[in-house]
Amino acid sequence: MDDPTTELRDVRFLRRFADFFEPFFERWFAPEVRGLQRIPTGPALYVANHSGGFLSPDTWIFGLAVLRERGIQDVPVALAHDVVSKAPLVGPFVRRLGSVPASSGGAHRVFTHGEKVLVYPGGDLDAFRPSSRRDEVVFGARRGYVRLALREGVPVVPVVSAGSHAGWWVVDDGRAWAKALGTHRFLRTDVLPLT
Repeated sequence: MDDPTTELRDVRFLRRFADFFEPFFERWFAPEVRGLQRIPTGPALYVANHSGGFLSPDTWIFGLAVLRERGIQDVPVALAHDVVSKAPLVGPFVRRLGSVPASSGGAHRVFTHGEKVLVYPGGDLDAFRPSSRRDEVVFGARRGYVRLALREGVPVVPVVSAGSHAGWWVVDDGRAWAKALGTHRFLRTDVLPLT
């Protein structure tokens, strides 16, 4: 799958992104990524915790490590939240790197191409959890990834990141404010974090 461009990502753009940003991530975060040799061949569902808020360093660090150590065939196509996938500048950018709007239909499309999907079940709840809970994984009651993996017949590959949440401070996830303002209806988010 070394085509320069596929329906799911622009491989040349992804490689240029990696060449440019990997030194920054290595220097700034000094990441340690282990267990990549356990990634199965063929379609699979990477299920990960989500840290670091909007910048999502966990996503970039994992994707770059997989690209470097395993090759493009194992780099995930991420399921992106509406706020990201529909943003005027960010949406087209992350689509070129390899993302689709978060939905079971989007995941199915990726799997039919023989690719791997990255999902963050906790999404906003996990990414914006209060700093007092930075060492926890917060999926809430979200278990759709289990149904997705069973329906698609793909293995689940757990991915855990630690440390990304230490790069910023979340005082409160703002769930009460989000509920009062009804942000779930127009932003599909259950939080309004105070950082």
